Amino acid sequence: MAQDVHLLFLLGLLLSHCASVSWALDGRSRLNTILSKAAHVKHAIKTRLAMSARLRAQRPPRSSHMGTQSSLGSSASFNNVLSPQEKTTAMHLRKRDPNHDQIQAVCTTSPECALMIRALLPTGAASESISWAFIGSSTMWRTFGQIRRVHGVDRRWHGHRGTSGRCDLHKFFNVKPAANWSLPDIGKEGPHLFGKDHPGCTDCSGCNAWRSGETSPSVEYIPIEFARDVEIQTQSTRTTQETVSRYLAHRPRDICVVSAGIHDMAIPKITDEQFLLNVAFYLQQLLGGCAHIVWVTMSSVKGNPKHPQMNDRIRRWNEGLIRHGFTELAVVVDVYPMSTDFSHVDNVHMESRYYAELAKAFPM
Repeated sequence: MAQDVHLLFLLGLLLSHCASVSWALDGRSRLNTILSKAAHVKHAIKTRLAMSARLRAQRPPRSSHMGTQSSLGSSASFNNVLSPQEKTTAMHLRKRDPNHDQIQAVCTTSPECALMIRALLPTGAASESISWAFIGSSTMWRTFGQIRRVHGVDRRWHGHRGTSGRCDLHKFFNVKPAANWSLPDIGKEGPHLFGKDHPGCTDCSGCNAWRSGETSPSVEYIPIEFARDVEIQTQSTRTTQETVSRYLAHRPRDICVVSAGIHDMAIPKITDEQFLLNVAFYLQQLLGGCAHIVWVTMSSVKGNPKHPQMNDRIRRWNEGLIRHGFTELAVVVDVYPMSTDFSHVDNVHMESRYYAELAKAFPM
């Protein structure tokens, strides 16, 4: 019932934007397009719930090795056992919004977020038995660097470490590039800088893929800068998001921590509505390879007028994801409030203390 109400709300939201969006469609075609988008989101919700249940049933028995309980943010092993008080707190954090009749799974501090994410994991699971994928641009790469340091990833997750350069993601994913590369759709898709002029390469420089653990469990970073882009096309996929979806589906991860938006703001002529539709597309692609999805919002920027990223639009996009039902698909780590307490090293990136604090949000 709640999902049907949410679908009606989403449909009303999309209808309300029709007057301001210039689409070259007649009234019936426009309505069909809106209904199709709404149906995709509803289908994604059902798929996500079914996938989570299926993965829980298929998980092999957890390791009998039980590490000692540690405080959050420590690099020591722990077993995922929540106290009665922690369970109550986690339940209260995952509250229902009475205005929109939807779950608001949103946290804004590292302790809150660590608790909400722990509530997703199997009770009693050893921390090293959980597979993690961190997916995003240079902001996620910097966060991942602090995660490796704070949680001792290199020491605790052993095995092959797969790395790739800026133009080596096809090799990392073990796929063949498309014979003919398709240009991105204007106002909708990335890349728009280096990746646009060099097919098969990322816009982000230095965001190299990294993996610890050749088989499950594993911890890895995957450089995906946009909610929708055509950087990594294959013989059977057009978008990078479809490519990474198939890569993850071969060995589904327990937790996928995902972020996008900073690079998307530089896509020429992209609208707020298009970004939200792109995120819906992105999350739907991830459902087949992620038991649980954690979405990290955009942090604040300096607001240099030479750059397309501005705080008012960042807040609008962040709030749009929370208000328009995406918390039904993912736990949202809203980092914007926390980021305003730290300084910037450039227009987009924060000082290292910020990323070290954010790393504590992920109980590893």
